[in-house]
Amino acid sequence: MPPVGIQAALTRLAGTDLHAQLAYRNRIRAFHCDLRRFYYGYLFTDRPFGAADFAKAPRFDSR
Repeated sequence: MPPVGIQAALTRLAGTDLHAQLAYRNRIRAFHCDLRRFYYGYLFTDRPFGAADFAKAPRFDSR
């Protein structure tokens, strides 16, 4: 079915196909792990959190 093939090619070209979606989900999961590792020390040990600590917080790379 040509329309289905064209749609699959366009979603692949746009970076919105299944592989791109799964890769994005994996990046989100990894970022969440980074956030937990970073903030849990502050949350569960009552370690003070200042402006310098905020600058060290993980940032999400959406590429």
